[in-house]
Amino acid sequence: MSEQKEIKSNMRGILIDWIVDLHLRFKMFPETLFTVVMIIDKYLMKKQMGKENLQLLGATAFFIGAKYEETYNVP
Repeated sequence: MSEQKEIKSNMRGILIDWIVDLHLRFKMFPETLFTVVMIIDKYLMKKQMGKENLQLLGATAFFIGAKYEETYNVP
């Protein structure tokens, strides 16, 4: 997170809390949550991101993680 100029660690925490809420609501596998957080962290390590696109990153990582780990279709 030290490479990010606009995004602070508390913003990442808020995003992860939102992802956990979605994860619980859809009753997904624990591996899916770990995959989503890994995708978010790896992307934030590689690319600069504005805070206005942070939730978009979370939603995208959530759907990628669900496609990778889940065995049923997530709406």
